Amino acid sequence: LTALPDSAMASGSVIQVVSTTLTAASTATMSTNGEVTLLSRTYTPTFSSSNALIQVSVHVDIANQYGGMFINVLRDSTIVARGDAASNRRQVTIVPDFTNTSFGGALKSFTLLDTGISGTSEVTYKVNMLDQNGNGGEYYLNTGRDNSDNDYILRSVSTLTVMEIKA
Repeated sequence: LTALPDSAMASGSVIQVVSTTLTAASTATMSTNGEVTLLSRTYTPTFSSSNALIQVSVHVDIANQYGGMFINVLRDSTIVARGDAASNRRQVTIVPDFTNTSFGGALKSFTLLDTGISGTSEVTYKVNMLDQNGNGGEYYLNTGRDNSDNDYILRSVSTLTVMEIKA
C-alpha cells in the first residue's frame, strides 16, 4: 500500500498533529496586569496555505474567586482569536468561570481555527493566563486552591494540541 503524498490530500485533511501534555501542578502569584504562559508548543506548517486547528484543555483555578483572570491563545505574539472591540472592554480568547471550584480547579476546554498562518516557518502557540485585577492574584494549574493532603484533592493534566489542516 502506497501512502498518499501530502500534496495530493484533499482540503480539510489533517496533515500533522503535535501536542504537549503537562502533568505537573503549579502555583504562581501574578501582579496587576501580570501574564503567565500555561502551555506552549512549537509547530512548523508543511504548506504556507495551511490552517491550524488548536485544541486546549487546561485545569485552572484562582484564589478568592475574583473575576480578574482570563486566557488568551497566541501564535508567537499575535492573539489567535478574541472577542470584538467594544469601548474600553478588554478583548480576550476566553473568560473562565471559577465559581464552585476548589478540589482540582475547573476544566476549560475549547477549540480554535487559526487561519492566519502564512509561510512554513516555525511558530509557537501559547496559552496565557492574564490578570487584570487591581490587586493581582494567585493562579493554580492542574490543582485547585485547596492543596491539603487528602484523597479528594485532585491532580489533573492540561493539553495543547495543534493539527495542521490543509486549506
